[in-house]
Amino acid sequence: MENSLPKIEIRSNQDKLLYASATAKDLVSCVEEAVREGISLYDADLFMADLEKAQLAGADLSFADLRGANLYRAKLNRADLRKANLTNAVLRRADLRCADMQGANLEKANLEKANLSGANLDFASWYFACESFDCIADERLAAQLAYHFCRIKFPSSKIAQKAQESLKNLANKFHRTKCKRIK
Repeated sequence: MENSLPKIEIRSNQDKLLYASATAKDLVSCVEEAVREGISLYDADLFMADLEKAQLAGADLSFADLRGANLYRAKLNRADLRKANLTNAVLRRADLRCADMQGANLEKANLEKANLSGANLDFASWYFACESFDCIADERLAAQLAYHFCRIKFPSSKIAQKAQESLKNLANKFHRTKCKRIK
């Protein structure tokens, strides 16, 4: 007699069943199936998941545990990744256009050549290392990074002060209206 229990399950960090598939051949196809069906993967436990090239556009992965996940070339455009834990995740060449990554933990995440155009990275941690080189961004992110750079005090570095002066116009395009303009 064949086992009628689902083959692959996606559970929350509290071990609540979020989705189960009896037809998915692997975790990637199970997650893609859930996303296609509009299932929220809020708080999903996808620790160390291999989701290479997964089609996750528009997915709700807010608060998901994606630590160490392989999201190489994953399609995450318009995905909700608010407060997701992406520590040590591989996001190389991932499509994160217009993704909401507000408050996401990107500590030690590999963002090499990831497309972040239009992504919301407010209050997200950004890992300043070689693994974030060559990502694709837009003016909004450029203004945000420039603003933060311009708010650092460099009393003994004329070169840094000159760089801040040259970035002032870009920095003042920073979208956070509660932050005062740089003079």
